[in-house]
Amino acid sequence: MFPEFFNVPLMAEFNEEDTAKAIRKLAEYTEEVRDKLVGYAVSYNVNIIGGSLPLLEDGKLYNVFVAKVMIGREKDLTHYF
Repeated sequence: MFPEFFNVPLMAEFNEEDTAKAIRKLAEYTEEVRDKLVGYAVSYNVNIIGGSLPLLEDGKLYNVFVAKVMIGREKDLTHYF
């Protein structure tokens, strides 16, 4: 299990931006981070809960968490808040 916004250190690249722009830039990494977590979960046959991540979808910013759950069969979960 990862903590909320565990990927925030990636925002260091956007220090010159205001906070709203920086968090939207951080959201550009969410799919890549999600894919890595899912890949690790499958490779190591473990459950991973990926903390919360920003997701920009259709111009709206969401706080989501990602989980790869292996219970009987594989399930991919992304929950929007």
